[in-house]
Amino acid sequence: LMGRMVEYVVAHEIGHTLGLAHNFKASSMYPADSVRSRTWVHRMGHTPSIMDYARYNYVAQPEDSIDVNDLVPRVGPYDRFAIMWGYTPIAGATTPEQERPALDSIARMQDSVPWYRFGHLAESRADNPDPGDEAEAVGDADAVKSTGYGLRNIERTMPMLLRVTQKPGEDNSDLEEIYGRLVGQWSDEMGHVANIIGGATARVKYGSQSGAVYTPVSRERQVAAIEFLNAHVFRTPAFFLDDAVTSRIEANGSLSRINDAQARILHTLLEDWRVQRMIEISARGGDVYRLPEMLADVRRGIWTELGDRSVAIDVYRRNLQRSYLDQLDAKINGSRSEGFTIVLTPNSRSRRPASTPASMADARAAMRAELVTLRADIVAALPRVVDAATRAHLEDSRVEIDRILDPNR
Repeated sequence: LMGRMVEYVVAHEIGHTLGLAHNFKASSMYPADSVRSRTWVHRMGHTPSIMDYARYNYVAQPEDSIDVNDLVPRVGPYDRFAIMWGYTPIAGATTPEQERPALDSIARMQDSVPWYRFGHLAESRADNPDPGDEAEAVGDADAVKSTGYGLRNIERTMPMLLRVTQKPGEDNSDLEEIYGRLVGQWSDEMGHVANIIGGATARVKYGSQSGAVYTPVSRERQVAAIEFLNAHVFRTPAFFLDDAVTSRIEANGSLSRINDAQARILHTLLEDWRVQRMIEISARGGDVYRLPEMLADVRRGIWTELGDRSVAIDVYRRNLQRSYLDQLDAKINGSRSEGFTIVLTPNSRSRRPASTPASMADARAAMRAELVTLRADIVAALPRVVDAATRAHLEDSRVEIDRILDPNR
Protein backbone atom coordinates (compact mmCIF):
# COMPACT_ATOMS: atom_id res chain seq x y z
CA LEU A 1 0.00 0.00 0.00
CA MET A 2 2.81 2.43 0.83
CA GLY A 3 4.42 1.64 -2.54
CA ARG A 4 1.12 2.44 -4.28
CA MET A 5 0.95 5.78 -2.47
CA VAL A 6 4.54 6.66 -3.40
CA GLU A 7 3.74 5.76 -7.02
CA TYR A 8 0.86 8.27 -6.97
CA VAL A 9 3.06 11.10 -5.66
CA VAL A 10 5.85 10.37 -8.16
CA ALA A 11 3.37 10.32 -11.07
CA HIS A 12 2.01 13.71 -9.94
CA GLU A 13 5.50 15.24 -9.91
CA ILE A 14 6.35 13.75 -13.31
CA GLY A 15 3.18 15.44 -14.58
CA HIS A 16 4.78 18.76 -13.63
CA THR A 17 7.96 17.89 -15.54
CA LEU A 18 5.77 17.36 -18.63
CA GLY A 19 4.28 20.83 -18.22
CA LEU A 20 1.01 20.02 -16.44
CA ALA A 21 -0.10 22.55 -13.82
CA HIS A 22 -2.24 21.71 -10.81
CA ASN A 23 -5.88 21.12 -11.69
CA PHE A 24 -7.80 21.52 -8.45
CA LYS A 25 -11.11 21.74 -10.32
CA ALA A 26 -10.81 18.16 -11.54
CA SER A 27 -12.35 16.54 -8.46
CA SER A 28 -15.58 18.53 -8.93
CA MET A 29 -16.04 17.37 -12.52
CA TYR A 30 -17.30 13.87 -11.72
CA PRO A 31 -20.87 13.47 -10.42
CA ALA A 32 -20.69 13.27 -6.62
CA ASP A 33 -22.37 9.86 -6.49
CA SER A 34 -19.91 8.40 -9.02
CA VAL A 35 -17.02 8.46 -6.57
CA ARG A 36 -18.89 5.86 -4.54
CA SER A 37 -19.48 3.61 -7.55
CA ARG A 38 -17.13 0.62 -7.58
CA THR A 39 -17.36 0.22 -11.37
CA TRP A 40 -16.94 3.95 -12.10
CA VAL A 41 -13.96 4.39 -9.79
CA HIS A 42 -12.27 1.26 -11.17
CA ARG A 43 -12.64 2.57 -14.72
CA MET A 44 -12.27 6.35 -14.24
CA GLY A 45 -10.63 6.90 -10.84
CA HIS A 46 -12.24 9.13 -8.20
CA THR A 47 -10.87 12.29 -9.83
CA PRO A 48 -10.12 12.95 -13.52
CA SER A 49 -6.58 14.20 -12.86
CA ILE A 50 -3.58 13.14 -10.86
CA MET A 51 -2.63 16.84 -10.93
CA ASP A 52 -5.41 17.60 -8.42
CA TYR A 53 -4.75 17.32 -4.70
CA ALA A 54 -7.64 14.87 -4.39
CA ARG A 55 -5.52 12.53 -2.24
CA TYR A 56 -7.59 9.49 -1.21
CA ASN A 57 -11.27 8.77 -1.68
CA TYR A 58 -12.67 9.82 1.69
CA VAL A 59 -16.21 9.83 0.25
CA ALA A 60 -16.32 6.05 -0.31
CA GLN A 61 -18.16 4.01 2.33
CA PRO A 62 -17.37 0.48 3.55
CA GLU A 63 -20.51 -0.90 1.90
CA ASP A 64 -19.29 0.37 -1.51
CA SER A 65 -16.65 -2.41 -1.50
CA ILE A 66 -14.19 -0.35 -3.57
CA ASP A 67 -10.81 -2.05 -3.99
CA VAL A 68 -8.12 -0.33 -1.88
CA ASN A 69 -6.00 0.33 -4.99
CA ASP A 70 -8.91 2.28 -6.49
CA LEU A 71 -9.02 4.59 -3.45
CA VAL A 72 -5.62 6.06 -4.42
CA PRO A 73 -5.36 8.73 -7.17
CA ARG A 74 -3.99 7.76 -10.57
CA VAL A 75 -3.43 9.20 -14.04
CA GLY A 76 -6.88 10.09 -15.36
CA PRO A 77 -8.76 11.26 -18.47
CA TYR A 78 -7.88 14.94 -17.96
CA ASP A 79 -4.17 14.12 -17.85
CA ARG A 80 -4.39 12.21 -21.15
CA PHE A 81 -6.39 15.09 -22.66
CA ALA A 82 -3.79 17.66 -21.57
CA ILE A 83 -0.94 15.55 -22.96
CA MET A 84 -2.86 15.19 -26.23
CA TRP A 85 -3.28 18.97 -26.49
CA GLY A 86 0.35 19.64 -25.61
CA TYR A 87 2.17 16.91 -27.52
CA THR A 88 0.11 15.60 -30.45
CA PRO A 89 1.96 16.26 -33.75
CA ILE A 90 -0.18 18.42 -36.04
CA ALA A 91 0.33 17.33 -39.62
CA GLY A 92 1.19 20.09 -42.06
CA ALA A 93 1.67 22.79 -39.41
CA THR A 94 5.06 24.44 -39.54
CA THR A 95 4.36 27.47 -37.30
CA PRO A 96 2.53 27.99 -34.01
CA GLU A 97 -0.15 30.01 -35.82
CA GLN A 98 -0.84 27.09 -38.17
CA GLU A 99 -1.37 24.85 -35.13
CA ARG A 100 -4.11 27.04 -33.64
CA PRO A 101 -7.15 25.57 -35.48
CA ALA A 102 -6.23 22.02 -34.47
CA LEU A 103 -5.47 23.04 -30.89
CA ASP A 104 -8.75 24.95 -30.68
CA SER A 105 -10.59 21.88 -31.92
CA ILE A 106 -9.04 19.78 -29.15
CA ALA A 107 -9.78 22.44 -26.52
CA ARG A 108 -13.45 22.52 -27.60
CA MET A 109 -13.79 18.93 -26.42
CA GLN A 110 -14.15 20.47 -22.93
CA ASP A 111 -17.56 21.84 -23.95
CA SER A 112 -19.09 18.35 -24.00
CA VAL A 113 -16.74 16.42 -21.67
CA PRO A 114 -16.68 18.11 -18.24
CA TRP A 115 -13.75 16.09 -16.88
CA TYR A 116 -11.51 17.60 -19.56
CA ARG A 117 -11.91 20.99 -17.87
CA PHE A 118 -9.31 22.61 -15.64
CA GLY A 119 -9.09 25.06 -12.76
CA HIS A 120 -8.81 28.80 -12.86
CA LEU A 121 -5.21 28.69 -11.65
CA ALA A 122 -5.78 31.63 -9.30
CA GLU A 123 -3.09 32.23 -6.71
CA SER A 124 -5.45 32.84 -3.79
CA ARG A 125 -9.01 32.04 -2.72
CA ALA A 126 -9.91 35.75 -3.03
CA ASP A 127 -9.06 35.62 -6.73
CA ASN A 128 -10.78 32.27 -7.22
CA PRO A 129 -14.46 32.21 -6.24
CA ASP A 130 -15.08 28.67 -7.51
CA PRO A 131 -15.98 26.27 -4.64
CA GLY A 132 -15.20 23.36 -6.96
CA ASP A 133 -11.64 24.54 -7.53
CA GLU A 134 -10.43 23.13 -4.20
CA ALA A 135 -7.28 21.42 -3.02
CA GLU A 136 -7.71 18.36 -0.74
CA ALA A 137 -11.30 17.80 -1.91
CA VAL A 138 -13.03 14.71 -3.29
CA GLY A 139 -16.53 14.68 -4.81
CA ASP A 140 -16.88 18.45 -4.54
CA ALA A 141 -19.42 18.59 -7.35
CA ASP A 142 -21.63 18.38 -4.24
CA ALA A 143 -19.42 19.27 -1.28
CA VAL A 144 -22.30 19.05 1.21
CA LYS A 145 -23.14 15.46 0.30
CA SER A 146 -19.50 14.39 -0.04
CA THR A 147 -18.47 16.02 3.23
CA GLY A 148 -21.36 14.23 4.92
CA TYR A 149 -19.88 10.91 3.76
CA GLY A 150 -16.41 12.07 4.79
CA LEU A 151 -17.76 12.90 8.24
CA ARG A 152 -19.07 9.34 8.59
CA ASN A 153 -15.57 8.03 7.93
CA ILE A 154 -14.01 10.41 10.44
CA GLU A 155 -16.51 9.27 13.07
CA ARG A 156 -15.69 5.64 12.20
CA THR A 157 -11.98 6.36 12.59
CA MET A 158 -12.08 7.86 16.09
CA PRO A 159 -12.72 4.53 17.90
CA MET A 160 -9.77 2.98 16.02
CA LEU A 161 -7.11 5.43 17.23
CA LEU A 162 -6.11 3.70 20.44
CA ARG A 163 -6.06 0.26 18.83
CA VAL A 164 -3.78 1.26 15.95
CA THR A 165 -1.39 3.53 17.87
CA GLN A 166 -0.78 1.77 21.18
CA LYS A 167 2.37 -0.36 20.88
CA PRO A 168 4.41 -1.98 23.67
CA GLY A 169 7.33 0.14 24.76
CA GLU A 170 6.27 3.24 22.77
CA ASP A 171 4.82 6.52 23.98
CA ASN A 172 1.65 8.30 22.82
CA SER A 173 3.23 10.48 20.14
CA ASP A 174 1.58 8.54 17.30
CA LEU A 175 -1.80 8.87 19.00
CA GLU A 176 -1.30 12.62 19.47
CA GLU A 177 -0.25 13.19 15.86
CA ILE A 178 -3.00 11.10 14.28
CA TYR A 179 -5.66 12.62 16.53
CA GLY A 180 -4.50 16.11 15.52
CA ARG A 181 -4.52 15.13 11.85
CA LEU A 182 -8.03 13.74 12.16
CA VAL A 183 -9.28 17.05 13.57
CA GLY A 184 -7.41 18.79 10.75
CA GLN A 185 -9.07 16.57 8.15
CA TRP A 186 -12.46 17.42 9.62
CA SER A 187 -11.63 21.12 9.42
CA ASP A 188 -10.46 20.83 5.78
CA GLU A 189 -13.61 19.04 4.69
CA MET A 190 -15.85 21.54 6.48
CA GLY A 191 -13.92 24.33 4.75
CA HIS A 192 -14.98 22.92 1.38
CA VAL A 193 -18.60 23.44 2.43
CA ALA A 194 -17.91 26.95 3.74
CA ASN A 195 -16.41 27.99 0.40
CA ILE A 196 -19.78 27.42 -1.28
CA ILE A 197 -21.01 30.62 0.38
CA GLY A 198 -20.61 33.65 -1.88
CA GLY A 199 -19.09 31.40 -4.53
CA ALA A 200 -19.25 31.47 -8.30
CA THR A 201 -18.39 28.52 -10.50
CA ALA A 202 -15.64 29.38 -12.97
CA ARG A 203 -15.25 27.93 -16.45
CA VAL A 204 -12.04 28.90 -18.21
CA LYS A 205 -12.89 29.80 -21.81
CA TYR A 206 -10.96 31.19 -24.74
CA GLY A 207 -11.62 32.41 -28.26
CA SER A 208 -14.40 30.42 -29.91
CA GLN A 209 -15.88 29.12 -26.65
CA SER A 210 -19.07 31.05 -25.88
CA GLY A 211 -20.93 31.65 -22.63
CA ALA A 212 -20.22 33.02 -19.17
CA VAL A 213 -16.98 32.35 -17.34
CA TYR A 214 -18.44 33.01 -13.85
CA THR A 215 -21.86 31.81 -12.64
CA PRO A 216 -22.95 32.54 -9.05
CA VAL A 217 -23.66 29.49 -6.90
CA SER A 218 -27.40 29.01 -6.50
CA ARG A 219 -29.25 30.21 -3.42
CA GLU A 220 -30.38 26.62 -2.78
CA ARG A 221 -26.81 25.30 -2.57
CA GLN A 222 -25.69 28.10 -0.27
CA VAL A 223 -28.61 27.67 2.13
CA ALA A 224 -27.91 23.92 2.28
CA ALA A 225 -24.24 24.66 3.03
CA ILE A 226 -25.07 26.92 5.98
CA GLU A 227 -27.55 24.37 7.33
CA PHE A 228 -24.82 21.71 7.15
CA LEU A 229 -22.28 23.93 8.94
CA ASN A 230 -24.76 24.80 11.67
CA ALA A 231 -25.46 21.10 12.21
CA HIS A 232 -21.90 19.75 12.00
CA VAL A 233 -19.47 22.58 12.81
CA PHE A 234 -21.18 25.03 15.12
CA ARG A 235 -22.85 22.19 17.00
CA THR A 236 -20.01 20.72 19.07
CA PRO A 237 -18.45 17.66 17.32
CA ALA A 238 -18.75 15.52 20.44
CA PHE A 239 -17.23 12.42 18.84
CA PHE A 240 -13.79 14.09 19.12
CA LEU A 241 -14.21 14.36 22.91
CA ASP A 242 -13.21 10.79 23.73
CA ASP A 243 -11.66 10.87 27.19
CA ALA A 244 -9.86 7.58 26.55
CA VAL A 245 -7.92 9.38 23.79
CA THR A 246 -7.55 12.92 25.12
CA SER A 247 -6.49 11.83 28.62
CA ARG A 248 -3.46 10.06 27.13
CA ILE A 249 -2.16 13.08 25.21
CA GLU A 250 -2.94 16.17 27.31
CA ALA A 251 -4.11 17.38 30.69
CA ASN A 252 -6.15 20.04 28.93
CA GLY A 253 -6.49 21.36 25.40
CA SER A 254 -9.74 19.94 24.01
CA LEU A 255 -11.56 23.23 24.54
CA SER A 256 -9.06 25.26 22.51
CA ARG A 257 -8.63 22.56 19.85
CA ILE A 258 -12.35 22.39 19.09
CA ASN A 259 -12.80 26.14 19.35
CA ASP A 260 -9.90 26.84 17.00
CA ALA A 261 -11.37 24.50 14.38
CA GLN A 262 -14.83 26.06 14.67
CA ALA A 263 -13.46 29.62 14.65
CA ARG A 264 -11.51 28.86 11.48
CA ILE A 265 -14.74 28.01 9.63
CA LEU A 266 -16.50 31.08 11.01
CA HIS A 267 -13.58 33.23 9.87
CA THR A 268 -13.89 31.69 6.40
CA LEU A 269 -17.55 32.71 6.21
CA LEU A 270 -16.78 36.31 7.23
CA GLU A 271 -13.80 36.96 4.96
CA ASP A 272 -13.92 40.42 3.36
CA TRP A 273 -13.85 39.23 -0.22
CA ARG A 274 -16.67 36.73 0.45
CA VAL A 275 -19.08 39.23 1.98
CA GLN A 276 -18.15 41.77 -0.70
CA ARG A 277 -19.00 39.27 -3.44
CA MET A 278 -22.34 38.46 -1.79
CA ILE A 279 -23.20 42.17 -1.72
CA GLU A 280 -22.22 42.66 -5.36
CA ILE A 281 -24.11 39.58 -6.59
CA SER A 282 -27.18 40.75 -4.65
CA ALA A 283 -26.99 44.11 -6.43
CA ARG A 284 -27.63 42.34 -9.74
CA GLY A 285 -31.01 41.14 -8.49
CA GLY A 286 -32.65 37.76 -8.75
CA ASP A 287 -33.20 34.95 -6.25
CA VAL A 288 -29.81 35.06 -4.51
CA TYR A 289 -28.58 34.35 -1.00
CA ARG A 290 -28.04 37.76 0.52
CA LEU A 291 -25.50 38.69 3.16
CA PRO A 292 -28.06 39.68 5.85
CA GLU A 293 -29.73 36.27 5.43
CA MET A 294 -26.45 34.42 5.77
CA LEU A 295 -25.46 36.39 8.87
CA ALA A 296 -28.86 35.75 10.46
CA ASP A 297 -28.67 32.01 9.71
CA VAL A 298 -25.18 31.81 11.24
CA ARG A 299 -26.24 33.78 14.33
CA ARG A 300 -29.20 31.48 14.90
CA GLY A 301 -26.95 28.42 14.49
CA ILE A 302 -24.34 29.66 16.97
CA TRP A 303 -26.79 31.04 19.56
CA THR A 304 -29.49 28.34 19.25
CA GLU A 305 -29.89 27.94 23.03
CA LEU A 306 -31.40 31.43 23.35
CA GLY A 307 -34.65 30.06 21.94
CA ASP A 308 -34.90 27.16 24.37
CA ARG A 309 -37.50 27.04 27.12
CA SER A 310 -34.71 26.43 29.66
CA VAL A 311 -31.50 28.15 28.63
CA ALA A 312 -28.26 26.26 29.42
CA ILE A 313 -25.08 26.73 27.36
CA ASP A 314 -22.15 24.37 27.81
CA VAL A 315 -18.52 25.49 27.84
CA TYR A 316 -17.79 24.46 24.22
CA ARG A 317 -20.68 26.52 22.92
CA ARG A 318 -19.78 29.44 25.19
CA ASN A 319 -16.29 29.46 23.66
CA LEU A 320 -17.74 29.43 20.14
CA GLN A 321 -20.10 32.29 21.01
CA ARG A 322 -17.19 34.35 22.36
CA SER A 323 -15.30 33.72 19.13
CA TYR A 324 -18.36 34.95 17.23
CA LEU A 325 -18.33 38.22 19.17
CA ASP A 326 -14.56 38.59 18.76
CA GLN A 327 -14.76 38.16 14.98
CA LEU A 328 -17.64 40.60 14.56
CA ASP A 329 -15.76 43.07 16.75
CA ALA A 330 -12.75 42.82 14.41
CA LYS A 331 -14.96 43.40 11.37
CA ILE A 332 -16.93 46.30 12.83
CA ASN A 333 -14.19 48.12 14.73
CA GLY A 334 -11.16 47.33 12.61
CA SER A 335 -9.43 50.02 10.61
CA ARG A 336 -11.81 51.81 8.24
CA SER A 337 -9.35 50.97 5.46
CA GLU A 338 -9.48 47.30 6.40
CA GLY A 339 -10.50 45.25 3.41
CA PHE A 340 -9.04 47.75 0.94
CA THR A 341 -5.76 46.06 0.20
CA ILE A 342 -3.75 46.03 -3.00
CA VAL A 343 -2.96 42.63 -4.44
CA LEU A 344 -1.14 41.43 -7.52
CA THR A 345 -3.58 39.73 -9.85
CA PRO A 346 -2.55 36.33 -11.26
CA ASN A 347 -0.76 36.43 -14.62
CA SER A 348 -0.76 40.22 -14.60
CA ARG A 349 1.44 43.11 -13.56
CA SER A 350 -1.57 45.31 -12.80
CA ARG A 351 -2.84 45.95 -9.31
CA ARG A 352 -6.41 46.23 -8.09
CA PRO A 353 -8.31 46.73 -4.81
CA ALA A 354 -9.23 43.46 -3.08
CA SER A 355 -12.41 45.10 -1.81
CA THR A 356 -13.93 48.57 -1.61
CA PRO A 357 -14.70 50.72 1.44
CA ALA A 358 -18.33 51.09 0.28
CA SER A 359 -19.06 47.37 0.15
CA MET A 360 -17.36 46.76 3.50
CA ALA A 361 -19.44 49.57 5.01
CA ASP A 362 -22.55 47.63 3.96
CA ALA A 363 -21.09 44.51 5.57
CA ARG A 364 -20.34 46.37 8.81
CA ALA A 365 -23.89 47.72 8.87
CA ALA A 366 -25.31 44.22 8.44
CA MET A 367 -23.09 42.85 11.21
CA ARG A 368 -24.06 45.67 13.58
CA ALA A 369 -27.72 44.85 12.92
CA GLU A 370 -27.02 41.23 13.87
CA LEU A 371 -25.53 42.32 17.20
CA VAL A 372 -28.54 44.51 17.94
CA THR A 373 -30.82 41.51 17.32
CA LEU A 374 -28.57 39.24 19.39
CA ARG A 375 -28.55 41.65 22.32
CA ALA A 376 -32.35 41.67 22.35
CA ASP A 377 -32.42 37.86 22.22
CA ILE A 378 -30.01 37.66 25.17
CA VAL A 379 -32.11 40.04 27.25
CA ALA A 380 -35.21 37.97 26.48
CA ALA A 381 -33.44 34.71 27.36
CA LEU A 382 -31.96 35.77 30.72
CA PRO A 383 -35.13 35.05 32.75
CA ARG A 384 -35.07 31.46 31.44
CA VAL A 385 -31.44 30.71 32.34
CA VAL A 386 -31.03 27.66 34.57
CA ASP A 387 -27.36 27.76 35.67
CA ALA A 388 -24.86 30.31 36.97
CA ALA A 389 -22.23 29.79 34.27
CA THR A 390 -24.75 30.45 31.50
CA ARG A 391 -26.05 33.55 33.26
CA ALA A 392 -22.55 34.97 33.73
CA HIS A 393 -21.73 34.25 30.09
CA LEU A 394 -24.85 35.97 28.76
CA GLU A 395 -24.45 38.98 31.03
CA ASP A 396 -20.85 39.30 29.87
CA SER A 397 -21.90 38.89 26.25
CA ARG A 398 -24.46 41.67 26.60
CA VAL A 399 -21.79 44.01 27.99
CA GLU A 400 -19.40 42.98 25.21
CA ILE A 401 -22.01 43.70 22.53
CA ASP A 402 -22.58 47.17 23.99
CA ARG A 403 -18.83 47.80 23.83
CA ILE A 404 -18.58 46.60 20.22
CA LEU A 405 -21.51 48.75 19.11
CA ASP A 406 -20.21 51.81 20.98
CA PRO A 407 -16.49 51.39 21.72
CA ASN A 408 -16.18 54.98 23.00
CA ARG A 409 -18.91 54.83 25.63
